This record gives sequence, C-alpha cells and structure tokens, in this order.
Amino acid sequence: MASGSRYIKYAQKTETEPQSIYLDSSSAFKVVDELKRLGTRRILLICDKVVRKYKNFEDLASFYAKEGFRLFYYYRNDHTVTDRDIEEGLRVYNEFNCDTIITAGGADDINCGKLVAAAAINPVKHPTEFEGIDKLKHDISVLCCIVTDNSETCSSPIAEFRDSSSGRWVTCVSSYLVPQIAVIDTDFSIRTEPAVCESTALQSLASAIEAYLSPTSDEYPQYKADALNSCINIFDNVEKMSNNPSDTYLRRICAVGGMYAGLAMRKTGLGEAHILMHCCASKYSTGHAVGLNRLFPRFLRAQIATHPSKGYAALAKELHMCTLNLEDEEAAQVLADRVDRLFSRYRDITELPIISESDAKKIASEADKEAAVFGIPGALTVDIMTRVLLEASEEAQNEINRR
Repeated sequence: MASGSRYIKYAQKTETEPQSIYLDSSSAFKVVDELKRLGTRRILLICDKVVRKYKNFEDLASFYAKEGFRLFYYYRNDHTVTDRDIEEGLRVYNEFNCDTIITAGGADDINCGKLVAAAAINPVKHPTEFEGIDKLKHDISVLCCIVTDNSETCSSPIAEFRDSSSGRWVTCVSSYLVPQIAVIDTDFSIRTEPAVCESTALQSLASAIEAYLSPTSDEYPQYKADALNSCINIFDNVEKMSNNPSDTYLRRICAVGGMYAGLAMRKTGLGEAHILMHCCASKYSTGHAVGLNRLFPRFLRAQIATHPSKGYAALAKELHMCTLNLEDEEAAQVLADRVDRLFSRYRDITELPIISESDAKKIASEADKEAAVFGIPGALTVDIMTRVLLEASEEAQNEINRR
C-alpha cells in the first residue's frame, strides 16, 4: 500500500475530467447529437436481465438504431459486478469493434461499463491490474451512463468489482474513469425498486458525509460544497421519496444527490467507513449498500468520540439540524443522532452476518491498510473498528432473534 500522502498528491495534480450531465425526463433519447459529435458509430449496451425487459429500453435501442448507430448487447449475469462481467463485456466490445459503451442501470452496471471502457483502451491481462490509484495511462472509450439508482458512481473517478477467484473487493481510482456522459432519466429510474433507491441514496449520503469531513476537503472548497449539496438533497428528500415512490421529482432529487457525492469524491476519494464495508463484503459477500446502512452510524459515533473536530458541528449547522450557537460537542451529537435515526428506518435484518472477534480484527486491519492509500490512516484504530464491526453484527443478530 502507498503512504497516506499518495492520494493527496494524486488529487492535487489531477485535472477534472469534463462530463456532460442530462437531468430531464426522456433525456436518454437526447444524447444522440453528443454521441455523434464524439464519433460514436458502434455501441455496446450493458445492463442486467431486468432492465433489458423494460419497454423504454427496447424503445431506446430502436431509436438509436434509427439514428444510424449499430447496437450490440451484453447482459450481466452476476448480481454484483465481477471480473467475469468485465472480461465478457470486453470480449463483446472487441468482437464487434465497438467504439462506445452505454450502460443502463445502477452502480454495478456503471462499474462494469467503466472497466470495460478502461480495458478497451488500456489492455490488461486481468482487471485487477487497474487496482489502486492512477493505473490507467489513457482515457477510456466513450462511456454514457443512464442511471437508475441513487449511487455516486456515475460521477466519481472510482470503479469497484468483486474478484471472483478470491472474493475480494477491488477498487480502482483514476480521473479517466469519469464517464463522458451521465444521464439521470426518471423514465428509467422510476422502475427501480424503492428499496434499491433508498439503500443507494444512503450509501451516497455516507460517502458525502465522509467527503465533507475528509482532511483533503478543506483544500478544495468547491468539492466540499458538492458534498454538502449531496447531504442536503438526500437528507431532506429520501424519506419523502420512500413515502412517495412514484414521485419522479423526488427520485431525480435523490439521484442528483448521489451525483454530487461522486463529484466530491473526485478530490477526497473513499472514506474509511466505505473501505471497512468493502473489507467486510470481501469476507462475507455482504451487500455493500445495505451493510453500510448498519455500519455507518456506529462508525460516525466512534469517530466523533475519538476524534472530535469542528467538522461534525459545522455539517450539523449547515444542514440546519441545530442552532448556530449550539456548542460544537452537542452539535456533533445531534448529527450522529439524526444519521442514526434516518439510517435505522431502512435497515434490513439480513445485511450483516455473525462476525467473530478474530475475523472482525482481520477485517479492521485490512481496512486500516487500505485507508492509508486515501490519506486517512488512523481515523479510527484497528481496535475501535473491530468493536464497531462486532457491535453492528450483534445488533443485527439481536433484531433477527426478536423477529
């Protein structure tokens, strides 16, 4: 692993990749002119087996064909994106001499599209060669992402996948991994299950909070503002979206919140809670978003208790959770209470297994090493992260027993 300063140095030298963003209903149909400007002729469409059955997906494919594009398809088989998905998508891309990738789906589909687009221009023997920071030498092929959830993936410089041979989560970071086009089209996202929208919105909220509190965010106020905008969009609207799942405006607002989180992460990278959940998922194949839902509130409380700072209070006050004259220590606790209350509404009793103390310590040690890459070593000690894991696992098991 690189030293803690490596990511900070990388962020300092990285230029922001340009990205076109479309937010209107039916905007997936409105990207044609830009695709033509980018030289698109042969498109690989990537989605899962659910999205492929959407009528608007069929309509979109027919529309693109009438516009003169040749279309080829890869339908992902695995629920979570794996190296197998990436390699098979790349095979189809190369076989039909494609020049553009369009994904229609959530974070896993976007991650698959990012890494297929990366490997198309930066040949590697295996996708794990992209692991770490700044491993891509050239920009990816044209990538347009039609987003159906509220994740941060469409605008972040990060791609993740599960290595099928080891079960390990692999994280790849490069400014080149930012898609050229991001489309938030509620004609597609309105079909997504409310539980997926909720869990991905909370994952983006956790990423935004960690980005706001990151030691690098003070160096980049515009990206800190992106993190704050993400927090505002999601904190104020995720419960409304849950209560009104057919409201396309609320779905769009939460999706934009996810996009803002991804923008913030271009300079701050991943937070330590996100990394800890990665390591837990590598061990137990736990769903990342739902597991983080259980883990993050406890992690935040542990951070506030062991590393008090003005950042927690500042965020609580920016989000109007308390008065401006409230003492910082009390304001930080208000933030922790509000996060816990919100996240507890959406907890799934199956998202964390029984974790032994020895496994918890191994997971925490791996997270501590990986966190060093992003300049945040020591935010929590291994012992404290071990305790957070054990308490979160015990809480989940107690809920299962009560039910």
